Amino acid sequence: MRNVVIPLNALDRNEVREKGQRFFIQKMYGTGVSGVEIRRELLTVHDHPLGHLKTIADEMGMFLVYSSPSPLWAANGRLNEELHLVIQEAKELGAVMLKVPLGCYDPLLCEMDDLKTLLEEIKEQLQLFIENDQTPNGGTISSLYRFFNDIHEYQLPVYMTFDIGNWKYCGESAAVALSHFHPFIRYVHLKHVEKYDGRLKTVPLTEENSKEWKAILRAFSTDLPIALEFPINDVEFIPYYIRLLQAP
Repeated sequence: MRNVVIPLNALDRNEVREKGQRFFIQKMYGTGVSGVEIRRELLTVHDHPLGHLKTIADEMGMFLVYSSPSPLWAANGRLNEELHLVIQEAKELGAVMLKVPLGCYDPLLCEMDDLKTLLEEIKEQLQLFIENDQTPNGGTISSLYRFFNDIHEYQLPVYMTFDIGNWKYCGESAAVALSHFHPFIRYVHLKHVEKYDGRLKTVPLTEENSKEWKAILRAFSTDLPIALEFPINDVEFIPYYIRLLQAP
């Protein structure tokens, strides 16, 4: 049985901002969800203090993932200064995972010792994850492979969020990316992407489009958390998507 996570950007963003992310944590009780991904870009006054989200999640028996659009590396090759604040927010949330995009990684400019120091701030409290996004810097196989190879060399505890659909937005193959990054992957963002009128669009999972994404999921152990990151019109649909995900 897979642990299913719902990123709150999968729901109606306006409604999430209006009602607060804590409202949706409570609403997901009984749907079969194991965790909720709190989105920094959707935080409003309804979500503060962040410690209340942790309390609600604990009461619901769910774990929290904290997702921030703040990249790991800034354009000047230094660590993003905002990450110290993001880490403090993740700790207040009681998140078990912090997910950010790679940003502008350049092995000639970026200092792994700086990253090692940053990781000391989260030691034994949460894990740092880098997600392949939809940008040339952080969404291509070559840019990410350079980074994760260096991470392996320095033996730093940084892991990958493998977003199945984002590879298409960067003109990459998810299957090829999987062959490169499989040892680093500890979290999967599941979405299905199709082309409409010449443009790529993220669409909900269906039995009809399941062949493509299920082929990727078979490469992962069943204890790997899977986030359903595609448009979900209502929380009531979540059990259906979970059954579809768990079906052989």
